[in-house]
Amino acid sequence: MFKTLLPFLALLAQTAQDDPAAAAQQLSLPALAIDDLPRWRAHLRPITEELAYGEISWIPEFAAGVRCADEQGKPLLFWAMNGHPLACT
Repeated sequence: MFKTLLPFLALLAQTAQDDPAAAAQQLSLPALAIDDLPRWRAHLRPITEELAYGEISWIPEFAAGVRCADEQGKPLLFWAMNGHPLACT
């Protein structure tokens, strides 16, 4: 797969150096302008529904979470990971 992509990426990189607008058009990307900043900012910022996880009262200690779930008769979500949180291991 990568062998077929390499010539395309090389051509795109050369086109981007020669004519950035043409490269953006090849990728179907809009040309960026300072006037577009408010629209892009609104598009990229999370909406209220995407921030709902922040309203959950997370309990970072496992034992305290088990006790709380047991007292309330609710299930417990145990979310664990191994390694650096930014995948920099």
